[in-house]
Amino acid sequence: MVNTLSDGQLASEIKKSNKHAFETFYFRYYKLLYHYIVSRLQSSEIAREIIQDIFKRLWQNRRNLDTKKSIKGYLFRIANNLLIDSYRKKQVQNRYFDRSEELRETRSNENLDFKTQFNIAMEKLPENCRIVFTLHHVKKYTYLEIAEMCSVSKRTVEKRMKMAIEILREQLG
Repeated sequence: MVNTLSDGQLASEIKKSNKHAFETFYFRYYKLLYHYIVSRLQSSEIAREIIQDIFKRLWQNRRNLDTKKSIKGYLFRIANNLLIDSYRKKQVQNRYFDRSEELRETRSNENLDFKTQFNIAMEKLPENCRIVFTLHHVKKYTYLEIAEMCSVSKRTVEKRMKMAIEILREQLG
């Protein structure tokens, strides 16, 4: 019975919260909306999400429906608004993605520059300072373990480490 109603009659029934009328209207316009949206977005997944949003909004605003106006036109107006929102969201995402790519590339270049500068600065360290620094910061040995390996006192290791850090700070700014 509901299937044979016109759009205007369905709108009146939807306004009265008739779920069967709403379902009928949903199935009547789903494919048309789907093709309309997919032709603009080229994404069936996003199109399905937008259609769900359209019908959700229709149901939420059913009491405010103007049954004298085309409910089909109302659906497509919602669809166009959601398409515009989708385009805007995509533009923001693209700008963010482009900017994050630029930052990632810049950081990568900066990291390479820093690594190069660091390696040059490490080469300029006195050998005993370079060994202590490498054993502690790269190999993760304690000062006591380094002292035992190098046959020096823990205090000597501390002094060499302090000297290495001062030289590296000076070299790297």
